[in-house]
Amino acid sequence: MPSTLHRQPARLSTDLAMSDIGFAKGMHILDVEWPTEMRGTHAVIGVALAGTPINATFYTNLLGSTESSWGWDIKTKN
Repeated sequence: MPSTLHRQPARLSTDLAMSDIGFAKGMHILDVEWPTEMRGTHAVIGVALAGTPINATFYTNLLGSTESSWGWDIKTKN
């Protein structure tokens, strides 16, 4: 089921968008469309467990910042 996420940007902040559908096991393929002009300085795609921080002051990679998530920065390719 497709989902569209929208954000009202706030200066010097980072937000994490998480799906309301979770997976416990198996292989899953997600098709993410994120226009280049809509990406900020820390554009990261990944997976996270419930409880992963979803907001931060200043710009940072939230995905991958704790043991409960993994992220790939699609700007730096790291």
